[in-house]
Amino acid sequence: MKFEKFVVIIISCLRAFVVSVLKGNSYAFELMKRKRLEEILKRFKKQEILVIGDLILDRFIQGKVNRISPEAPVPIVKMSNENFSPGGAGNVAVNITSLGAKCKLVGIIGGGQEGKLLKVLLRKRKVKGLFLSNCAQPTITKTRILAQGQQLLRLDQEKEISLSQQFEKRIEKYLAREAKFVSAFLISDYGKGIFTPSLLKKVIAIARENKKTIAVDPYPEHFFLYRGVSLLTPNRQEAAAGMKKREPETEREVVHLGKEIRRRLNCKSLFITEGSLGMTIFEKKKIIHLPTQAREVFDVTGAGDTVIGVATLVLSAGGTTLEAATIASFAAGVVVGKVGTATVSAKEIEEFSKI
Repeated sequence: MKFEKFVVIIISCLRAFVVSVLKGNSYAFELMKRKRLEEILKRFKKQEILVIGDLILDRFIQGKVNRISPEAPVPIVKMSNENFSPGGAGNVAVNITSLGAKCKLVGIIGGGQEGKLLKVLLRKRKVKGLFLSNCAQPTITKTRILAQGQQLLRLDQEKEISLSQQFEKRIEKYLAREAKFVSAFLISDYGKGIFTPSLLKKVIAIARENKKTIAVDPYPEHFFLYRGVSLLTPNRQEAAAGMKKREPETEREVVHLGKEIRRRLNCKSLFITEGSLGMTIFEKKKIIHLPTQAREVFDVTGAGDTVIGVATLVLSAGGTTLEAATIASFAAGVVVGKVGTATVSAKEIEEFSKI
C-alpha cells in the first residue's frame, strides 16, 4: 500500500514537470504561489494595524438622467438612492477589517449629523480607536452624484482642521500606549489638517522605537517629512508634486523619479501607482513594473486606500515587498470593479487571483 502511494506521488510530480516543460512555466510553481497567497491571507486575522489620518464621510447619490434642465445646460438627475461610507483614513481602516484583521484608527471627526453618522459607520465595521471630536468644525464630507454608473459631479464640504496642542498630546499619548500591541503603523495623509510637522515626526519616531513597519499614503506637501519610512505609495501625480517636478510621461521617467524619491527620502520601499498602467515597485536593488490587474473599471474612488491597507497587511503578515504589491494590485482590481468607496474580502482576492 505504501509502495502504491509512493508511485502515485512520483507520477504526480512527473506530470507537473512535463506540464511545466510543455507550457513554458511551472505548474508546480503556480500551485506553490497560490498556496503562498492563501497562507498570507490566513495570517491577516492575527494582524492589528494602527491607522492615523484624515477622516472623511463619503456620500453617494445615484440616479438616472433622462433629460437636460430647461434652466441651464445641465443634466437632471432623478435620484433613486443615497448611501454613505467612511472615506479617507476611515476607508483604509474598513478595508483592513474587511480582510479579517483588527484596526485601531486615530483621527478627528467634526460636528453635525455627518460626524455622528461617521462614528456609527466605523463602529459597524468593527473599527475602534481614538476619535477626537471637534464640534466647531464640519465633518469633511465628499458628495458624489452618479447617473448610469458615471460620476457627474463631486461636492466637497470641508474646512481644514487645525490641530490643537491638546489634541496632539492626546494622539501622542495614545500612540505610545498602543504601539507595542499593533503589527504596523499606517499614515493616511490627505492634507486635511491632522498632520502637523511635529505630529508626523512623533508618529514616525514612536513606530521606530517600537520597531514597527511604517506605511504612508502621502500628501505631496509633506513628502520630506516621511524620511526613513518602510513603504510610500504615491500615485504618479503625487510623486511628481512631492518632488516639485513635472508629472512623468514615460516609464523611463517614472523610474528616474522613483530612484530619486528613494534616495532622498531613504524609504525602504516605494510603490508608484499608475492607474491603468499598473504600478512600479522600487526597492534597494530592484525595480519591477506590475501591469494593472483590473478587468473592468467602474469607479476608482478609494483604490489608493485599498492598496496601502492591503500592502501594509501583507508586510505585517511576513510577506515580501513584491508579494505586498501583487496582492494589493489584486485587491485594487476588485474594488475598481465596484461603484463607490468599496472594500475587498480575502475570498474576493483569492477568486480574482485565479482569473
